[in-house]
Amino acid sequence: FTQSATGARVEHAQARLLLGERPRAPEPLPLDEIRRELRRQYSKAENYALLGKAGFGYGETFQVTEDIYCNDHASLCRLHIKGDEHGFDFHPALVDGALRATFWVNQRLAQEDFRLSVPFSLGEIYFYDRLPDTCLAYACLREQVMDITKFDITLCDTQGRVVATLKDFCTR
Repeated sequence: FTQSATGARVEHAQARLLLGERPRAPEPLPLDEIRRELRRQYSKAENYALLGKAGFGYGETFQVTEDIYCNDHASLCRLHIKGDEHGFDFHPALVDGALRATFWVNQRLAQEDFRLSVPFSLGEIYFYDRLPDTCLAYACLREQVMDITKFDITLCDTQGRVVATLKDFCTR
């Protein structure tokens, strides 16, 4: 929330947190099969150059995307953070990188007129284990209705073991 000039509280987001037993993680992702389907590949340098052209200047801590594989329906991004000295179970930079993986679905660097979508809702988050310093974000397009695009994002370790899922991430 923020406070307006008159001192009124303005809410910008809300959530409901349900605590319970940790759910069982889904089956590991078949990473080799996924990579074969994702024929376009981009480097860290290409990623941050394109984001820079769009006006986003990520500091070193938030430059976690190392490489990207994508097609018109999904993307797989390798994320890495250099030593988590703060001891986060889910480092904010890795979560941010996972959400940005949706940008690469149906993206082509050759496009000069690209648009970044604005995230506006997330249906559910399931955490099965701590995010490792190097992990993969697999973003899949669920549906597109008018200007709203909905994704599911799966975070896994480098062997495909699922550590978190984000359902119904919506952008416009």
